[in-house]
Amino acid sequence: MIVKFLPSKSGGGIGSVNYVLNERVQQGTAKILKGDEAQTRAIISQITKKQKVCFGVLSFQESAARISDQTKLEIMADFERTILGDLWVQHEDKGGRLELNFIIPKIDLVTGTSFNPFFYSKPDLTRIDLWKKAVNLEYGFSDPDDPGRKNTISASKKDIKNYANVEALDKTLHELVEAGMIKSRAQMLELLRNENIQISRETKNSITVILPGSTKKNRLQGGIYADFKDARELEERGAETIRRIRQYHNRDIQSEIQQYRDQINELVSKRDEYNIGEFELKTRKHRAKSRIDIQKDRTLSQADQRLQMDDLS
Repeated sequence: MIVKFLPSKSGGGIGSVNYVLNERVQQGTAKILKGDEAQTRAIISQITKKQKVCFGVLSFQESAARISDQTKLEIMADFERTILGDLWVQHEDKGGRLELNFIIPKIDLVTGTSFNPFFYSKPDLTRIDLWKKAVNLEYGFSDPDDPGRKNTISASKKDIKNYANVEALDKTLHELVEAGMIKSRAQMLELLRNENIQISRETKNSITVILPGSTKKNRLQGGIYADFKDARELEERGAETIRRIRQYHNRDIQSEIQQYRDQINELVSKRDEYNIGEFELKTRKHRAKSRIDIQKDRTLSQADQRLQMDDLS
């Protein structure tokens, strides 16, 4: 599972609700798990500031059917404690994989002032990353930090056909390397060019290819795509990868989870302390403004009464 925050140059708004509850609802691949759509729309509509919502997704490798509703609610509640949340919508249109989309209006409902629950700052990024690590370990979800699951393909999954072709190419190249039919990266590049696959860029750790009949650039990185001169060098690199995988899976998981949770609690406490201070300050200003407005209304009302009495006399 990974956590993604979806940036919006325009500050987001009702469009974020429309996106998570689009045609996928009728298709049966999207549904509200928590929160009220009408209430969320009403709150967002009342925000006059440019920045209106914090919008993101918890994206899982696992299918939605594999994870119980109770587990989903536990994860959402845990995430809300870490960042705060409002409307949660489940998506499972990407091959059945679970996505939990969240939308948080950026407003303090008490004072009506702006409130941003997440900044692209070190404290917030650290808190979310620790939470992701803890939840993946606690529930046994696929972990992007697992060296055994490192993805060598960097390409857009929106173009499904192109991505499937890149996956097929990646699989073929790995099989040829394992069979000893490709013994160096230079030999691999020559083979690709002979198959009319364009090499648009080469770096020490990656190559970027364009498949025949396409204009999409697809980066293949790490592993067999990092520069190697012979089979012995590649074998040594593979042995190092195996060592890191074993070290990853043989570590003390319970101790690691506790360490993450302790760090999360400390960061959440600091955030809460800051937010409480900001809330109290905004509340005092809000009350002071309300008293001034009430006094103005009283003064105007008294003035109206005097004018009415003058008219009668």
